[in-house]
Amino acid sequence: MGKGADLVKAARAIQQALTEFVREGEKGNVHVFESLPGNLRAVVGSDQFKNMGITERQDMIWDYMEKTVAADHLRFCWGIHPMDLEEYYEEHFPQSPSPSSYPSVEE
Repeated sequence: MGKGADLVKAARAIQQALTEFVREGEKGNVHVFESLPGNLRAVVGSDQFKNMGITERQDMIWDYMEKTVAADHLRFCWGIHPMDLEEYYEEHFPQSPSPSSYPSVEE
């Protein structure tokens, strides 16, 4: 199998693992992309990261990924950027209302 096919398989495995990680929380967003040829990065928005420092976030996500994703796939991932949903929306959708302004299901 060629390197391109390996990259696609790795991206799918990483996307699936991060999506399952976020599902444990109430809301979240996951975006896995090729940042440079042959290298993957991911952005994860989840309130599981709220009130955590960057080191704590990185430790949490990488501990999970190392237990969940095969090393052959994980070797393609050069970075995971964990942020809470407020940070995620501010960075990726600066003109949109923040998720905290959305009505809750109970309302």
